[in-house]
Amino acid sequence: MLIADNDIIINSAISSTGGTLYVDLLAGATGKVDINAAITTNGGAIKVTGAATIGGTGVTLDTTTGGGGANITFTSTIDAATTGGAHALILKARNGTIDLKGIVGGTTPSLASL
Repeated sequence: MLIADNDIIINSAISSTGGTLYVDLLAGATGKVDINAAITTNGGAIKVTGAATIGGTGVTLDTTTGGGGANITFTSTIDAATTGGAHALILKARNGTIDLKGIVGGTTPSLASL
């Protein structure tokens, strides 16, 4: 679990090549989680708590490597970054559940695709 008082910014890929990786990102009350690169967990769940901003031209969150898949959860809004062109979010959970609890693409610019 990564907990921050303010923002969490992911600019490089996070992945596991050996074992299962569980990713739990918790931004502070006024912060957000900026996801600008892929997260690949080798079968572990991904949870983003707090508002999320997607950057880059295509960000993939993948829990399916290594077999079955796991849950992907966003507890708040998901929006596109305001710079850098079109932003796409790809979610891969195979046997897991994708749970989006907030508004997706509610600000301008909106996500190019989900």
